Amino acid sequence: RYWRDWSSDVCSSDLDVVAPEDRRRVATTLTELAQWFETWQAIRDEGEPAVLDRREAYRSRIRSAEQEILIRYSTANTLLMRRRIIAPAPTNHPPVLIPQPRSVVVPLLHDGLFALASRVIRTAGTDLDDVADLCDVMQRRLEFEFSRPRIHARAIADRPTASLRIRNAASTLARDLDQLMVQPVNQSTTNWQLAELFWNAEVCLRHGRIADFLARMWNAIEMALRLRAELVAERRITDLAAAQSWWNELDPESPVRKGACASRHFGSFEKDGLMSVRGCIAILQGLEESAVANHDWAEVERLNGARSAVCVLEPIKQLRNDSLIAHGTIAVSEDAISRALGRSTMRQQELRIPATLTGTAEVAWIYRQVMTDLGVHLCDENPILAMGRALALIVEPT
Repeated sequence: RYWRDWSSDVCSSDLDVVAPEDRRRVATTLTELAQWFETWQAIRDEGEPAVLDRREAYRSRIRSAEQEILIRYSTANTLLMRRRIIAPAPTNHPPVLIPQPRSVVVPLLHDGLFALASRVIRTAGTDLDDVADLCDVMQRRLEFEFSRPRIHARAIADRPTASLRIRNAASTLARDLDQLMVQPVNQSTTNWQLAELFWNAEVCLRHGRIADFLARMWNAIEMALRLRAELVAERRITDLAAAQSWWNELDPESPVRKGACASRHFGSFEKDGLMSVRGCIAILQGLEESAVANHDWAEVERLNGARSAVCVLEPIKQLRNDSLIAHGTIAVSEDAISRALGRSTMRQQELRIPATLTGTAEVAWIYRQVMTDLGVHLCDENPILAMGRALALIVEPT
């Protein structure tokens, strides 16, 4: 609402206060900004659907609208600030209302843009240093660093000059980081860390960083598949030697071994162990056979669903491999993702994917299903964005 109020104030002002060379661009940007506000509000007015598949599509539309608003707000604010610095507006014109730092920081926090929020706070010289410190901790959390941020969060929680709301937020953050640091000796990762990586990827997608989203998604899928095997093997399997050692100890007549050997991806397991998705899929097929032997049909359905979903997503992996975050320089786009998904023509019937989902929204839906089927518990609320909202309430002007 701060952006909306600000844009309304600016639009009602005379554009003579803007540098002549910038007037057309400012006018166009403000018009587009107002239109995107209307689009965003119309989507919000629909209300978030209760059905999961429709909710994912709804959130994707909200994210896209917010990203467009942020781009145009930044452009307009830069142009208006430039005029304010270079030459003050004539006294016979109403002043352009530049938003206060708090009003700028609030939407950044809601969107999980912690590094930018911290920079705005520190540059503006406000009395929000404690919030900026927590933003720095959250930024390190986004970079998947937990040890030092946990120490810093605890220090903020013990800071006598901080408000009670700041100390409570810091305590909550420290507890979250405690959970993320737990590392059993017989597992290469934990469900807490996999859930964190899922929400981290969602933040990337929210900001339109599709390549980063795909990188995190595939990393999480590979780790979740490996963890599923480790829970059965009761040991860490982080390299080929460990995988071969476990495999050699298996009873040749065991359902796990027979099922894995029957998989068309078994050659990948022999070559890479659990260090490749296809090697993991071979073992997943063996775990399905074991569940069949134990008449655990719910487990059979979950593992089969995960295996099918990973196979559907496999063409997306090539996009990741060809992008800047892997081995190439190819840009990743919504169209490229839609084309890659189109190679699996039966995916919507096999996975019951809603026809309304396309591109990254469809990938995000499948990704969540894979994580859920592999036993990763995902709550209904992204804890990273929840912390952003908690900090926004502290910052919000009264």
